[in-house]
Amino acid sequence: MKLLLLVLASATSAAAFGGVSSLCERAANGNPDDFCEEWTKDYGCDSNWKDVCGSDHPSGAQYNLYTVAQGGACSEECSPEELDYVSMVYDASFKCSMDSTHQMESDSDGQLIGSCYDAVQLMETTWEVTDACTNENALPAVNSPAPPGWFQFVCCHYCAIGTEHTEV
Repeated sequence: MKLLLLVLASATSAAAFGGVSSLCERAANGNPDDFCEEWTKDYGCDSNWKDVCGSDHPSGAQYNLYTVAQGGACSEECSPEELDYVSMVYDASFKCSMDSTHQMESDSDGQLIGSCYDAVQLMETTWEVTDACTNENALPAVNSPAPPGWFQFVCCHYCAIGTEHTEV
């Protein structure tokens, strides 16, 4: 998750040297020193990749709405914020490019591994969760520290959220 936020922060710095395009290129390269100061000065900590760069985030379209503060890469300029997954996945502009199974495994401290299908099978048989794709609070706090909407975000393709097959 931190790597993803670093990518967002990196992409934003590219616009600092030579306009938005340059700031976005620098931010996409991942070094916060190259873009954070300019990005936050010009666009603020609440800005996101899609609004500033006008394209999909280099790590995938599902990260378009992460704000610089949520990304954490510009921590010297912005206080880190908790991600609001529910707002992101239900935003009309949310686009899912693929499931983030690596993020699912790392964020769940290895409790959920494999594919999103595997995770749902485990949740249904072990945790008695029957609505992982539709209930943003599907992961009981005792089993996972995941915030509301997290599973729908990391398994957006499996859950058909923000894909070309869903109605928004």
